[in-house]
Amino acid sequence: YVIVGRDRHKASHLAAKALLNVGLEGVKMVADLYGSSDDPEFAKKVLDGSKDHVAFDDETIEYLKSQASTTKSPILSEWYNNLLKEYAQSEQEIANTGDAEEESPFTPINPAQ
Repeated sequence: YVIVGRDRHKASHLAAKALLNVGLEGVKMVADLYGSSDDPEFAKKVLDGSKDHVAFDDETIEYLKSQASTTKSPILSEWYNNLLKEYAQSEQEIANTGDAEEESPFTPINPAQ
């Protein structure tokens, strides 16, 4: 915990990203550490730089939604909401990709005549 939460160690952001890679438990640990940081500016910087390491599985999304509306920490509220926006954007991109019909670059072997 020392390297991640309380010290402004130059590897803190790497430790936070490693925890987030674990999944929901890592998200909870990082939130616990940085939500009560003595250096909110540093905490915000670490959290903002770690969003690509959060896996958006169903449990994590539900956790983010519940925490975004109940947390008293402005840093965590912003982080949770940014993560939820990121998730919504990625879902929209996936939906848009699925909507676009792609033309096949291949000619059928027996084209209809």
